[in-house]
Amino acid sequence: MSYICNLIDYQFKEKAMLKDNAQEIEKLNQRMLYRTLLVAVMCFIVLFTLSLFVESYKDYHEVYIVLILTMSCFDLFVHKVNFQIPSIYFLYFAYTIAVSYATYSSAIMAPDYISVFILACLFAMPIIGIDASWRACFVEIFLGIFYLLIVFYYKVGGLFADELINVCMFTFLGLSFGSSLRKIRIENLEMRRLDMIRENIDSLTQTLSRRKLFTDLSEYKDLDKLNQLIGIIMIDIDNFKIFNDTYGHVAGDKCLRKIGKCFNQIGLINDMKFYRYGGEEFVGLMYHGTKNEMITLCEQINHAIFDLKIPNEQTDYHYVTISAGLILVDERYASLPYDKWITQADIALYKAKSEGRNRVVVYQYGMMMGDKIKV
Repeated sequence: MSYICNLIDYQFKEKAMLKDNAQEIEKLNQRMLYRTLLVAVMCFIVLFTLSLFVESYKDYHEVYIVLILTMSCFDLFVHKVNFQIPSIYFLYFAYTIAVSYATYSSAIMAPDYISVFILACLFAMPIIGIDASWRACFVEIFLGIFYLLIVFYYKVGGLFADELINVCMFTFLGLSFGSSLRKIRIENLEMRRLDMIRENIDSLTQTLSRRKLFTDLSEYKDLDKLNQLIGIIMIDIDNFKIFNDTYGHVAGDKCLRKIGKCFNQIGLINDMKFYRYGGEEFVGLMYHGTKNEMITLCEQINHAIFDLKIPNEQTDYHYVTISAGLILVDERYASLPYDKWITQADIALYKAKSEGRNRVVVYQYGMMMGDKIKV
């Protein structure tokens, strides 16, 4: 009973991990599909070559030509066509072709011999792709039964009994080994995904990390999207040292979590990203909209933080507020390195602070940092 409960529990965990790592799994399955088709074509070419010279193969070289053409066209299709169907289904299709050939060769070409090719298929398929355990088991067992039903009519009792034992044994071995290997692969992908999250997500605020900011900006420049306007907003929580001195650092962390949650909600609604730059500083990236729309959104962000009504009684506004500097990266700034964009947003931020805090300032060409004030 305990084993069944653990098995059911793992099925739910596996389903979640397959969903969370779907993109990486698709990449792996796609690579395995290409390699499988290449190996299949090469094998059939070898068999076709043998059919030209070996007497026992001569009657079947047309079969190998059909198989070579089928697998080659299939390979060309999956390379050239932009399809939405997961690669694992194409792997199953290729596997079905291989089992069909094994069935034909065993039942028609060599009815007096035990098939070795079907055993290779039954062992290899569960370890090639990554898919849900139940589906991999279903495909394996279904095609094994299909093979046995066909050869049952062509092979005499003793030979069929040997085939039955071999198929059952290699199906069990394939599923057992495939299950263990699939579990290791999925768990490794999950560990890599969680490590990536830890690197890219700030643990306190749940916004993206500073490292992720520089990665995204670097990729943005590399993708040559600089004909598209982007907005970079540098945000600083006003008088946060006073807040910590008044309410304590535990309350300070709670404040940062609330603000981070607010930023993430705004990001989801407006398709933008927020990053914790360090301490009480954040950076927001906007990829869509006109200049006026981006400025308006920055003002809305400013009001949203004030509307949280987090007390900070020792300040002029009596609640936690933010100051923000916005740089609109257009053709004038596109050629600059991305760290220069951050610097320009920072200049606008300090301008906002020098003008009284709780406001947004847009960077203007030629604006200088000037004398920094205490923050």
